[in-house]
Amino acid sequence: MVVAVIAGLFQSFQLFVASRQVPATEPRADLRPLLALCLLIVPALLCRRRWPLATVVLMGLISASVDLWGPGPAAGTVVFPPLVALYSLFAIAGTAQRIIGLLAVFGCWTLPLVVIGPVRPLIGWITPEILLLAVVVTAAAISRSRREALEHGDALLAAQAAEH
Repeated sequence: MVVAVIAGLFQSFQLFVASRQVPATEPRADLRPLLALCLLIVPALLCRRRWPLATVVLMGLISASVDLWGPGPAAGTVVFPPLVALYSLFAIAGTAQRIIGLLAVFGCWTLPLVVIGPVRPLIGWITPEILLLAVVVTAAAISRSRREALEHGDALLAAQAAEH
């Protein structure tokens, strides 16, 4: 619960700051629908253990919509919640869901760059995002393998206890 609230507040604050950094010559975007989307982050992340793939897709869509209709061409405005949801997906779900979730997040992060056109070169944007995805996937894989090893050890202890 704490992670979901922190992610929602962090993204709302980041969106507010990004809207204030838009030059005065550009029209400012209406923040109310975007802040409502950021408030949707909290209940969605609370459901990340029950419906991990749906949460990842929803976080990716929120990220893409804020980037498409947000305050200026600040790509990557909503990055933290999709990463939290992706971590939960990789720690809980099966292989097919993990691949779908990873492709969904990457696609939702790339979609605004294709639609709007990159403010900076596409490879310059994709490189840090791929690094973030690699870090999250690695951390989730380590967490998952550690949890499975502990469960296997517990099962062995229970079998040995039952044998004696």
